[in-house]
Amino acid sequence: MKRFLSLLLCLPLLSALLMGCGEKNPYPPIETVSLPAEEPRKEGTSGDYSYAVFSSYSGITGYSGKDTALTLPDKLGGYPVKMICEEAFAGNETIKSVVLPKSLLVIDRMAFENCRSLERVTFPEGLQTIGAYAFSRTALTSLSLPSTLYAIGREAFVGIAITSLVMPDSLTEADDYAFHACKNLKSVTLSHRLSELSGRLFEGCTALTEIVLPSTVTKLGDYVFAGCSSLTRAVIPSSVQTVGSGCFTASPTLTVILPEEGAVSKWCSRNAVTWRLAEEEEWASFYGEDG
Repeated sequence: MKRFLSLLLCLPLLSALLMGCGEKNPYPPIETVSLPAEEPRKEGTSGDYSYAVFSSYSGITGYSGKDTALTLPDKLGGYPVKMICEEAFAGNETIKSVVLPKSLLVIDRMAFENCRSLERVTFPEGLQTIGAYAFSRTALTSLSLPSTLYAIGREAFVGIAITSLVMPDSLTEADDYAFHACKNLKSVTLSHRLSELSGRLFEGCTALTEIVLPSTVTKLGDYVFAGCSSLTRAVIPSSVQTVGSGCFTASPTLTVILPEEGAVSKWCSRNAVTWRLAEEEEWASFYGEDG
């Protein structure tokens, strides 16, 4: 837990996103609220919930009930619930829906991993971090992420059943494998604060047909879209200068669309990936007149 909480330092975000001298930045730096890395002061139970109390907040550590629909308490031990702790609900076979506390900031690693009946989660505005494996191998069919979320951990949503994904523009990091093998995922809208797509981020999303990268992205990690067998179009801006190994492996009908020749066109040619240049009007349809 200490290692995870140490990641929650306030982020002086991304000078690369500043639009230029005198222009208003549409994606200003995000102000985050960190949770101190500390051991709990005491532990307790309330009904079916077990919890830990820290200096100024509490975290849910376990659940022993059998309810299928949960609304988690906003306070435990006299303090606001700001964390769902590591493995708190992991492996629960009965929960189908969860409404998370309004005060929640952090969902720790493996918090709901292997909750194979879990279909729906209501996330609060204010949530900032979803840890590694947090909802891996659940039955989530939709995902409405809050506008305050800035980090998604490794394998956080592996294999879930969503058909579409809209990342909030607060999101600056989605770690390796975060949406790996989401086989029903057909459409993705990426955050405009992402500078990199991590390795194998969407690998094995076999229903995904198109991806348009925001102009903030500079790097595609290894095997980001490998095995996306239905992918027919990837629109990649000139901001992308690095493309990892196997990025579009096993996408037989893919065409990469570019604004100009450069690093990506060279990569495509070396790796036998079909590419073409966009017409000016076509490019404007993706990014607007100033894209």
